[in-house]
Amino acid sequence: MAIHTLMNNKILNLIKYIVCFANDHDITLTTIRLVKFVYLADLYHARLNAGETITHFPWAFVYYGPYCQDVMKSIDDAVLKGFINSKTLESKYSEKDYKLFSCYDDKYSELRKEFQIPVLSELQYAIKKYGDDTAQLLDYVYFNTEPMKEVKKGDILDFSL
Repeated sequence: MAIHTLMNNKILNLIKYIVCFANDHDITLTTIRLVKFVYLADLYHARLNAGETITHFPWAFVYYGPYCQDVMKSIDDAVLKGFINSKTLESKYSEKDYKLFSCYDDKYSELRKEFQIPVLSELQYAIKKYGDDTAQLLDYVYFNTEPMKEVKKGDILDFSL
């Protein structure tokens, strides 16, 4: 139970770090973007740690690329526990509402201690580069990340590649 709680807090802290860092750079994250940045954090961590991800969650290739139900639940938990805030808005383009995430914590940068510096460096670069451009972020995730190479829809992603 204690290990599960520690892992859960680490994941919530990762989500908080991503949202706060994005907000700090005037980037507002939607659910799709936030999920993809958690995926990238897992990828960057796996590259340095023999395929082991931060979340230890199973990612699968679905319609919008890498997806993980456990990450969606963790985002909801992060909102419920006050790690981040969420605002639901009505979409102009579809019938489905969407969420925007925000974080207001001047001390969020202290969370850096929980993660490897090279992982955060790459993640910060990706957030700055793709944070306001969902199409470019999805292209990068779909076509330029190892776990997405040669997979079919429904496949579980292999981070050891």
